Amino acid sequence: MNQRNLTFFFTVFTSFLLIQIAFQYFDDNNTRELVQQQEARRITQEKELVASIRSKTATTSQLGVVDYLKPDGNKGMGIRIDDALIISREETLPDNVRILGNENQQLVQKAKTPQFVIYAPQSSTPTQLPDLPPNGRYDLQLLTLLPDSTPTVTLGKWQDGHFSLVASELTEDKRAEFLPAGEAIAFLKVNGKYYPVGTYAPLTEQFTPLRQLQGLITVFQWPERETIRNTDEEQFYLLENEYVQVVFSTKGGAIKEINLPFLSKSDHESVVREIGYDRQIENESPENAYFPSSSYLSYDSTTSKPVTHTKGKLGGYYPLLRRDFHTKSKRTQKVPAKFYAFNLISQFPELAETNYSVTHFDGQTITFVSQQTHRQITKTYRLASSGAPYVIEADLLVDGEDNDLWVTSGIPDVEIISGATAPTLKYRMTRQGKPEVVTESLPQSGITNTTTTPDWLCNSNGFFGVILDPLSTIPAGYKIQTVSAQQAPSRLLALSDADSTLKPSEYTGYQMLLPVQSTGAPLKFRLYAGPFATDILNQVDAFYTDDSTGYNPD
Repeated sequence: MNQRNLTFFFTVFTSFLLIQIAFQYFDDNNTRELVQQQEARRITQEKELVASIRSKTATTSQLGVVDYLKPDGNKGMGIRIDDALIISREETLPDNVRILGNENQQLVQKAKTPQFVIYAPQSSTPTQLPDLPPNGRYDLQLLTLLPDSTPTVTLGKWQDGHFSLVASELTEDKRAEFLPAGEAIAFLKVNGKYYPVGTYAPLTEQFTPLRQLQGLITVFQWPERETIRNTDEEQFYLLENEYVQVVFSTKGGAIKEINLPFLSKSDHESVVREIGYDRQIENESPENAYFPSSSYLSYDSTTSKPVTHTKGKLGGYYPLLRRDFHTKSKRTQKVPAKFYAFNLISQFPELAETNYSVTHFDGQTITFVSQQTHRQITKTYRLASSGAPYVIEADLLVDGEDNDLWVTSGIPDVEIISGATAPTLKYRMTRQGKPEVVTESLPQSGITNTTTTPDWLCNSNGFFGVILDPLSTIPAGYKIQTVSAQQAPSRLLALSDADSTLKPSEYTGYQMLLPVQSTGAPLKFRLYAGPFATDILNQVDAFYTDDSTGYNPD
């Protein structure tokens, strides 16, 4: 090999080696950055979990811990369940005890387990306790009550028939603080009250439902598990301003209608203009052109009371969401509550149909509450100020079981653009600190995504739509449901065949959903429900932009 070839070979080899070193350097840097990002994400998630555990853990007083007196005058601590008292098993047990503050009532031994003793009045009837539900996710409060020790409470989880400690999801150095100090009684919150439902032994890591323990039937009874029943008549409540008319339903505590006023002398703030279809439906099918579409209650500021209206106004509004449809044969096709906006749905269909009570209504805000067997759901709505047109602000509080809960966008009605419908489904996500808007393809049967965390969802018919914007932290994921016109009809089906350019099968709609969970505090949402006019959207963005934090709803 001559000198020239040797030099060429050496140069190529050196260049190749340097390139390899450079690639290795960048790979190492990228790997290091990825590891750092993953570690930062893990630390953040762990901090959030610790905060969640603390916020969800009950106090000893909430679990009924009280002082009691022994016959010798000494005091102890026990758990009061109605007339019964549970205390830790000791070597020497008193024959009777009296709860401090209720010394006139003597409690005697009624039942024993290997860890606990239950006292109750001699002639008392058994206390009704709930069963552990077979499905769903529930928080359990683990109360450790050891002799001569301060009671402690830690958090457990009951999910689909299996028990686990929430602390097991933490790293070892964080875990100890949230583990039971000894034998514990597990409590489940039902209808706002805590009831004992099981025992937990840390040494064997064994959880035993209370119902399976022998000898407790003299003090406790377990009825059959209740189911959600809905027999009350659906009622509708109205909030409105110069931009939007919102009709709320007691079924689901959700939004049944969102109606946008047309630009007129009386509604000069609106940017929505009436077109031929609107006038044609009002003339040919007036029963589909009332706003609201049925009787409703509004707030009378002069009497400070709700007032009932038997009928809405004929015409003057654009129905953003699909509504109950009256056919030419005078038959009514009702839109199911699961397709209302801001309803909660799960694997159990009856949840969407649950009746809520209105606990506050003043014309500016409305609050719905549903007390269910293993949770309480509270929803509060208000219309934003005039600086943020077409915006509905909503708070959602889930107190209790929160497994598989999704909040809905509702289904926009059809708009025909150039002879075709133009539904559009979008979401925004933040990738490496930068916002990215993704347009989803229209699914044939639906989509379930469990990994992406959208900043917001947008369900549009082309001109109008709903933007569902979670302001609180929610779990990752989103869903899209494909809904036929038979399930949720369009008002355009009222048009005569000669004037309708589409077949009924082409009026397919879509609903988008976000997952929610119980956090101990209300989850805040912002719903934009109106026209996708650039100047209006910019006005809303400007209203909610916070320069001090850099927040922009975009």
